[in-house]
Amino acid sequence: MSILQYFENKILNCITLSVLIIFLWCYIYNRMDSVSWSTPVSYESDTIGVMAVAKAYSEGDFSYFSTKYAKRLNAPFEANWNDYPKEEMYYAFQGILVKLFGLYPGMNIGLLLAHILAGATFWFVGNWFGYNRSLLFAFSILYAFTPYIFWRGMVHILLSYYFVIPVFWMVLCIAVKDEFTLNGRLWILILLVLFFACNFSFYYTIVFMQLFSIILVMHIIKKNHNKTKYFILSVIATSVIAFVLTNFGYFWTKITLGSNFSAAVRNIDGLEVYGLKLIELFATPQNTIGYFNEFWMKQYHEQPMIIRGEIGSGYIGIVGILGLTTMICYNLYFLCLKKIENTSMSFWISIWILFYSLIGGLNHFLGVFGFTFMRGTNRFSIIILTLSFYFLVEQLSKQQFRRYALLFSVVIVLAGIFDQFPAEKVSHERILETKAEIQADIDLVETLEQELPEGSMIFQLPVMEYPEVPPIHKIDSYQPFRPYINSNYLRFSYGSIKGRTRELWQHKIKNLNSDETVFELERFGFSVLLINKDGYADNAAELKSMITNTGKEVMYEDTDGRYIAFKLNPETIPDKPKDTGIFITFLSGWSIDEGLQRWSISNKAKIELYNTKKNGIGEVHFQIVSLIPRKIEVYFNNQLITEFIQESNLVNHIDIEKLSFISGKNIIRFETDKPPQNPGTDDLRELSFCVIRFESNIINN
Repeated sequence: MSILQYFENKILNCITLSVLIIFLWCYIYNRMDSVSWSTPVSYESDTIGVMAVAKAYSEGDFSYFSTKYAKRLNAPFEANWNDYPKEEMYYAFQGILVKLFGLYPGMNIGLLLAHILAGATFWFVGNWFGYNRSLLFAFSILYAFTPYIFWRGMVHILLSYYFVIPVFWMVLCIAVKDEFTLNGRLWILILLVLFFACNFSFYYTIVFMQLFSIILVMHIIKKNHNKTKYFILSVIATSVIAFVLTNFGYFWTKITLGSNFSAAVRNIDGLEVYGLKLIELFATPQNTIGYFNEFWMKQYHEQPMIIRGEIGSGYIGIVGILGLTTMICYNLYFLCLKKIENTSMSFWISIWILFYSLIGGLNHFLGVFGFTFMRGTNRFSIIILTLSFYFLVEQLSKQQFRRYALLFSVVIVLAGIFDQFPAEKVSHERILETKAEIQADIDLVETLEQELPEGSMIFQLPVMEYPEVPPIHKIDSYQPFRPYINSNYLRFSYGSIKGRTRELWQHKIKNLNSDETVFELERFGFSVLLINKDGYADNAAELKSMITNTGKEVMYEDTDGRYIAFKLNPETIPDKPKDTGIFITFLSGWSIDEGLQRWSISNKAKIELYNTKKNGIGEVHFQIVSLIPRKIEVYFNNQLITEFIQESNLVNHIDIEKLSFISGKNIIRFETDKPPQNPGTDDLRELSFCVIRFESNIINN
């Protein structure tokens, strides 16, 4: 049968399956009218970040094979989005949906397509293997609505595009055979499909590339001389090419601007928090129904834990558990008979996934040596679920069970729906709540856009870095994108990937007094100071009072109390903030961060000046004050550069120029001849001297 005939024979069944998935999705998420479709399923955390990237794509800020700079973010510059690897094909695809249908309907369609693609690819690959159609139809429905996709949803929508896993599984089954039967056209078609799949998910791709590499080694050891080895090499090469092309901007920026080690912070703790727990394959999530949920709530979810992680994300469902249990029993039986040739590949792959993914497993072990990028191994539970589904449908498709296929299909669908679907569909009230939250952001933006010319710049407080940073009071990561995604032509200060010195000026602004803040922002050309009051314990009452005292008028304050916007008078020909090229980190010997000043609590104190540029000439400026007279020596990279007698309570301005900075770490060390003293006030600390407004920059490299 030709490829064309194969798809012609299956397309009607696939359309039927897709229509059923659409109906079930619309029912579960209660998307039955224009109001609900214009309201996204999620309007929080990571979803906002995805919306921002999709919006930038839809506005034509960049294309798939290009460097990524968002033009309306990180004002007065552009937002650099090249320092963090992304699955750019998904974002480009989502950007098209946003351009065609609008931001929020486009996001809903994107999530719906994740469900459809999951079911459709499971169906096509199962047909490729020749499984029973009624059983395959039932399993495809459940695969489109796994507990995993409900847990990840729109918040982790990239992980919801797990439709690539059946594709990888099919290719893996081809690669493991000793006899190679693919013709040239089918070979090329598979590589094209893989190129597309690799661009949608790095996580799933990396795991399967491990498996392809293992199989390649097996073929080499067995000295197979057929084309299979070359096929596997072409598969691995395709995945590498896909990764490099989709991250052209990442690699180009790494070459031209140097590495940015602060963009994606990964550590050994993350491997424990987001690692796979074996028990969570079986523990039902908290939003399901029935006895099993009550049991797991009492015995697991409600119990105190040192590491909670993403509880509920790894559950593979009753049908998945049945498939996994069947797989284990089947293969252990043949292992006991010493008939290893009768064991299934899915069994050994599941063992590898567990060996690699479990907390304390291979990935955790590699993390000890600094390989911490693959922190979220709990995500590989969906691979185990996929293999369990395919194994079970394969066994039930055998000749002795075929007369019961329809019965099994009905039972499996009913059991799966009862177990996997949410206990309640999304309520109309919840949709209206999300709609109202969005409308508040739209009201803000519409007010600003009515009064401001196109391209006006908005400075956002509190200053928040991007991406993956802790909350600031009640502001979650990515929330500052919300005004941007609802605007048409305004520019915002938030949104460039952290770790570059060009954006350090924003952190200096937040430490200035109100008059200096307003002066600097107007000098840089900002038209509005936008404060999110959720970022302050006092609801920004003190900050509002301080800015009001500068004479600036409030141009917007919403009724629910989130935003307040002050109108500024930008310079006609504004300056741009200076890129110092230096990251300043206070090391040993200093008190806690006090904003513009830091007290030394020792007779020795160090500051790291990390030069992100090449070797060059730089300078250091600061003010210093002491409680008592003392001699102070200042060293730069272990060389004495200045010494002076600091009188008590006298502010001394220190300017040190023509310092030879090396690329990377440079150390400023302060030493004093007298120990720290108690200030004799309510402050119980022992203090030596205070450094105020410490600044450093590269002037020539």
